[in-house]
This record gives sequence, C-alpha cells and structure tokens, in this order.
Amino acid sequence: MLYDEATIRVIPSTSEKDYVEKPLRLVCYPVNVSASGYIILVDNAVEALIDETPPLATLITQNTSEAELVLSPK
Repeated sequence: MLYDEATIRVIPSTSEKDYVEKPLRLVCYPVNVSASGYIILVDNAVEALIDETPPLATLITQNTSEAELVLSPK
C-alpha cells in the first residue's frame, strides 16, 4: 500500500536500478481516500504521490474522490 512518503519514494529508486534493461510497467491504484471520505495517507504522502508515480506509471486508476485529492490546488 502506498501509505506514506517513504514507501512512495522507494518505487522510483527501485525501478531505476532493477528495471534498467526491461522497463517497469506500473499500474498504480493509490488508495488514498476511504469510502467514507477519510484521507488515509499520512503527511507529505500526497505530495510524494504526485511527484513520484505519474512519470513511472503506465496507468493510474483512481475513483473520483481520490482524483480530486491529487488534483486539488495546494
């Protein structure tokens, strides 16, 4: 689960060193808002999610409330 900044930021470093010859095809479904509307990411995780996952992801799947969190102005 992409829960905190440290977990999110390890993905690029791992993919850079382990998937040099064969690119990683990452499908990212970052669960960041619960069904009841509670934000389940810890501090700085949303910023890390925005910074780190789009350049690596082949596909990002989110529901409306999750996309609103990531796309809302800071």
